[in-house]
Amino acid sequence: MPYQHKRHHGKTYSRTAARATLLAIAIVSGCATPQADLYQWGRYETLILDMYTKPGKATPAEQIQQLEATIQLAENQNTLVGPGIYAHLGFMYTLANKPEKAQAASNVDRHTGAVRAVRL
Repeated sequence: MPYQHKRHHGKTYSRTAARATLLAIAIVSGCATPQADLYQWGRYETLILDMYTKPGKATPAEQIQQLEATIQLAENQNTLVGPGIYAHLGFMYTLANKPEKAQAASNVDRHTGAVRAVRL
């Protein structure tokens, strides 16, 4: 049985018109300014991809520089460093034969992971 139009204060409304209005509102609200990213990633994903698919392209020294720049950018923008970035930085320090820095980066990753869990 088809839906019967309802009259409200002398006007006729249908479900189709209501749905069209809701759809229009949804589309317009979807165009709102997006929320800023929670994490700063920098070139982390590209570095990981290059490390595994193009060995030698992303050397440990280059990755250390890029990861440190990402961390600095996160601090400057008051955002969180992406999960795993400090751990990967520690791994790169290990490959670059810098064990003290590797341990320090690993400790920071463990600490920030706990902070993330509380913040989220």
